[in-house]
Amino acid sequence: MKVFIAGSCVTRDAFTPDTKKDFENVNYYARYSLARLIYPEVPLEISDKLFEQKVSSAFQRKLLKNEFSNNLIESILDAEFDYLVIDCVDERFGLIYYNQSSYVTNSDELRKAQLFDYKSALKTPCDNKEFHHFWRCGLKKIIDEIGVDKIIINNVYWTNKLNSGDDISTVENVKRCNKMVSNLYQIAKEEGIPENNFVNYPSSILIGDANHRWGPSPFHYIQDVYDYFINYMHNLKK
Repeated sequence: MKVFIAGSCVTRDAFTPDTKKDFENVNYYARYSLARLIYPEVPLEISDKLFEQKVSSAFQRKLLKNEFSNNLIESILDAEFDYLVIDCVDERFGLIYYNQSSYVTNSDELRKAQLFDYKSALKTPCDNKEFHHFWRCGLKKIIDEIGVDKIIINNVYWTNKLNSGDDISTVENVKRCNKMVSNLYQIAKEEGIPENNFVNYPSSILIGDANHRWGPSPFHYIQDVYDYFINYMHNLKK
């Protein structure tokens, strides 16, 4: 099965060398808000050499170039895949007005790159009605191109508990972020994504891994979460 990911490491990390015989990840768009799809591309007004100096990671450069060119729809149309998997963890960034040109995803990578006047730029947080409207419009653009049946919503929520017994975040922060993703998942339902295309996890396994390879986080989970997702994807093949 070929899978295109528009989401976060929550989905990507489920695909490992052990799953390669059954699944191929054909593309992965991270830190890229669907709300950004209604805006035009942004020209990168510095040389490639200076861009590489400012952004040393090849992965992060690719991430930002995808963001500036706003090419998710084009990449989806160019790719051969069975399912597009969307999760909303990276929607936490919201949008930011870039260089008096266009709203883009307000990612940590964009902020750290220091490509524009970040502090004074207008921001649209992920938990307001304007952002929800933009996100709905972005999702509709994808649905218009590929329909609803090929879209899987990885319906994962944040946790404030680690398997070590420690807290990873405040209850208030986790509730706020879970309200945000819940609102977006509800929009996906309203736009016609079939109920069977939602990966709904038992709350008992939504626990953070204190020894996760990317470090402890409200969305870096124990292996049971990734196994649950892979089992769901396996069942789609039956």
